[in-house]
Amino acid sequence: MEAVPDSDVSKDIALTRPVEGSASMEVMTGKEVRECHGASSDNPSLSGPPKGSLVVKVPAAMVAGNSPTSREMLNEQAQMLIDEVNAKRKRDTSVLGDFKKAMEIQTTNAYNMVEQNVFRLYEQNGKQLQDKLQELFATLDRIAKLELELDQFKVALGALYTEMH
Repeated sequence: MEAVPDSDVSKDIALTRPVEGSASMEVMTGKEVRECHGASSDNPSLSGPPKGSLVVKVPAAMVAGNSPTSREMLNEQAQMLIDEVNAKRKRDTSVLGDFKKAMEIQTTNAYNMVEQNVFRLYEQNGKQLQDKLQELFATLDRIAKLELELDQFKVALGALYTEMH
């Protein structure tokens, strides 16, 4: 089997997040990433890119070459990826905002329906309560009249009793 020259092999390039307020990004090869995280041949488990990094596969020839076009291409590709992520996040934020508005509208509608039903029940119960109260007051008036008649009867009976004795 023939060995493949190092310049023909694709390598991972880890692009760290841009520094806030800066348009540039730091470009590191897979080896630099491993060194940065303390990876060695003794501990290969730390060979991944830093958390939150974008990983792009590019030909090793582009990494090895220090030509401005290689760096410019990487910067442009990285910027395109960043712009794409930012656009997706903006869309997600917009979708979440729309969802929030829709939920607020539905919640308001549900609240209004419940409120209307409660007031409708108040009206129905109020009518029933009013009828019962009128009946109660009519009964209390009859009781008052009967008590008055009873008092008059007692007085008349007492007068009759005193006349008889």
